[in-house]
Amino acid sequence: MRMGELEGDLKGALCLRQLATGTTGTLNNNTGIPLTGEASARYQRVQDGILQIFASGNLRGKPTIIVQGRDDALAHVNFSARAY
Repeated sequence: MRMGELEGDLKGALCLRQLATGTTGTLNNNTGIPLTGEASARYQRVQDGILQIFASGNLRGKPTIIVQGRDDALAHVNFSARAY
């Protein structure tokens, strides 16, 4: 590794943060520069995808029973349940 290069997965983590925030800011520097060009287009594409799969959980008054196993490998109950 050359001097000044990012270590390990830091480069990828910073890229993912940019796609989530739309800026070059980091945790301690929330005032990053807004993304432009191709980076801005990628950010917008990610945001559009998030909106397409966003779920509100609004059941519109329908009586509902949700049954889920404790050992579900795809949707762990601690991360996919809500109290009713």
